[in-house]
Amino acid sequence: MADEIINKNHPRIVAAREKSKQAFDSLTALRESHHIIIDGISFLNDKEVASLLRVTRRTVQNYRDSGIIPYYMIGGKCLYAETDVRRLIDSNYHPRYDSNISE
Repeated sequence: MADEIINKNHPRIVAAREKSKQAFDSLTALRESHHIIIDGISFLNDKEVASLLRVTRRTVQNYRDSGIIPYYMIGGKCLYAETDVRRLIDSNYHPRYDSNISE
């Protein structure tokens, strides 16, 4: 055992690298899914709002500028309360009307 040579292809090193990669990938996924929470309120950034509304970030800016969506400016960054975004979605939801469905 004392004469064993360990290089980058050694099974223990390969396994350690794989576990490190898995941990890094898990942390990346956690960081991407994390929302800023202040005083129990979950906030989204413009990229997350755009993804949720399925619009561009420029459209989110237009919504903000025209007062359609409320926002907070904190440290030069626009944040949107998740509840406000959900309320916007709910208040503008119109179920699809299908004339082929008989009542």
